[in-house]
Amino acid sequence: RAWDATARADARDGARGDDGARRVEKFSRVGVLGAPNAGKSALACALVGDAVSAVSRKTNTTRTRALGVRTVGDAQVVFVDAPGIVGREHYRNAAHARKVEDATALASECDALVFVVDAARQLERRDLRVLEAVRKTRAALGEMRAPPEAVLVLNKVDKIPKERRAGLTKMVDDFRAAGDFEFARVFPVSALTGAGTRALMDHIVAGAREAPWEFDATSTSDMTPAQRALEIVRESVYDGVHEDLPYGIDIAHVSWEDFRNGDARIEQNILVDTASQRKIVVGKSGEVVGRIGINARAMLERALNRKVHLILNVRLKKKKKNYRSDDVVFAEQY
Repeated sequence: RAWDATARADARDGARGDDGARRVEKFSRVGVLGAPNAGKSALACALVGDAVSAVSRKTNTTRTRALGVRTVGDAQVVFVDAPGIVGREHYRNAAHARKVEDATALASECDALVFVVDAARQLERRDLRVLEAVRKTRAALGEMRAPPEAVLVLNKVDKIPKERRAGLTKMVDDFRAAGDFEFARVFPVSALTGAGTRALMDHIVAGAREAPWEFDATSTSDMTPAQRALEIVRESVYDGVHEDLPYGIDIAHVSWEDFRNGDARIEQNILVDTASQRKIVVGKSGEVVGRIGINARAMLERALNRKVHLILNVRLKKKKKNYRSDDVVFAEQY
């Protein structure tokens, strides 16, 4: 991820100045908002330098308000990575509606807002959901005396041919007109390559207010290790079967064991609705789940900085009345 090499060094050196004196702490809570699959989670991970939320090609994969924390010098920034915002006509069920409404309400709790747009897709086909996201957030902030600063991030510009980039100016004008928003800045970036993310992070840090930090200087997330493992495995699952499975798939924590040599044994269940879905996830001779496990284990070892023995079981969900999955409950028990 972009900035990964310097994130922890920044945090270690940030608490004190060159003369050893304690610095005045600054803090900012930044909401990362946008339409589904705009790259919000990938951007948050790029800015933080760590995997903090499910990142995949399948839309609306962010399940919880995953916090990413980045400390740079005397400033600490907490990124609140909200679920994708869509219109009411796109709500799939009551749980999905609550998730989207929470994302909108989240905007009023932040010091700054980052609207993320898939600029490449928007140029190909104008997505009205993006304009609706701007309108909904503007309405949520309408009664505030001092609404938070908003910046517009045009993500995935690496996918736009140079001859078509002139269209980005008209796109920005559309967004400003939609919500009567005057974005403080517009940043073309690529969360995938890291291009433009340094300038965006510099702007966010510069806007931090004088306030105590909420996390330790070396923290990158408020997640427990088990929660982070769930997010990483979820990303690998969605990337492995994104064209074949609906959103009903869940990941459940089973166990975590630390060995004396520093290795960790992590076991998780991949929960699906039907036997046919189970066949898809398992694959012929276990090829699909094996590939998912290999990718997830590599990411876990980078994130945890230790060797990981990962066991993934593909299970059918128990057919219970009013069944509701909650991965966080599984994780918080460990």
